[in-house]
Amino acid sequence: MNLNISFLCDRDTTNVPKSQVGFIGGFIIPTYNYLVVMFPTLSYTIENAKNNLNTWQKLADEGRKKGWTPEKKKNTKNNFSKEKNNEHKKKERILKRKTNVVEIKID
Repeated sequence: MNLNISFLCDRDTTNVPKSQVGFIGGFIIPTYNYLVVMFPTLSYTIENAKNNLNTWQKLADEGRKKGWTPEKKKNTKNNFSKEKNNEHKKKERILKRKTNVVEIKID
C-alpha cells in the first residue's frame, strides 16, 4: 500500500512511555471520570488508571534522565521492502487459488 506510518505508530521514533502518559492522562482518566458518574461501582477503574499512569510516568522520567532519543530508520514509509512486499502479494495469490469458496443458500 506504500502508506506513511502514523507518527505515534512508528516503533522506531515513538517514545512509548511519553505517549502513554499523554493518552492515559488526556483521554482514559477523563473518560473514566464520566463513566463513574453513571456507574459508581466502577470507581476502582480510576484508581487502576492512575496507578498505570504513574508507572508510565516513571518510565518516561527514566527515559528523559537517560537521554532517550528515537532511532530513525532510513525508510519510514513502511516496514516492508519492495522484495518482501512482492513475496507477500505472491503468497496472497497462491492462497486465493488454494481456497475454495462454497456458497450455501438457506431458504
